[in-house]
Amino acid sequence: MMISPEMFANEYRNDSIEKIIEIRNDLINDIKDLEKIVFDKERNTESSLICINIYT
Repeated sequence: MMISPEMFANEYRNDSIEKIIEIRNDLINDIKDLEKIVFDKERNTESSLICINIYT
């Protein structure tokens, strides 16, 4: 489920900088994993297309 940037910021407003960096790194890793699926031509299967549609 997607949330607004404001809701995301409010959720972590009182967290430490270390926790925020950890969350940022997790998000970056999620994006990298998605890019592997989207840009891997050999994995261009029905399941990967469903994944692409979920994130677009």
